[in-house]
Amino acid sequence: MLGVIYLFKRQYDQALSEAQRGIALDPNGASGYEVLSSIMNNTEKRAEAIDLAEKAMRLDPRNHDHYLYLEGWSYTQMGRYEESIPILKRNLASNPNNLASHYLLAVDYIELGREPQARAEAAEILRISPNFSVDAFISQFPNKDEAYKERASTDLHKAGLK
Repeated sequence: MLGVIYLFKRQYDQALSEAQRGIALDPNGASGYEVLSSIMNNTEKRAEAIDLAEKAMRLDPRNHDHYLYLEGWSYTQMGRYEESIPILKRNLASNPNNLASHYLLAVDYIELGREPQARAEAAEILRISPNFSVDAFISQFPNKDEAYKERASTDLHKAGLK
């Protein structure tokens, strides 16, 4: 949990250190790898994030699909939108209210010029979170990559979100 707290405080080195300490304390716990994967995604280490998400999946095969949003997120940030989409759809098949997967799909679809699908994802976002605000979401998003945050914001607006 300390890793997550430091991440949202944008204290990235401390977040990384605490997540690694959590894994050292429980090397077979999938949640530690999930947190570390999220930290890597937020600090522009997308390939490492994929490896860590896959480790979480191996450690927790019953909940394999839960961790797929981390992989999809990595691919979205790397501009590999076509690869991200089936991964995120698989995540949503087992967790249809995962706001992160819907937001990532909206970004992927806009980037691929598939506005009707992006608007459908925006509708899902509003179903789950009726008061969703792009600006509030982006301002709370602890991602270090300002260019990605700007692109995601623009894409979410293009998908019809306010």
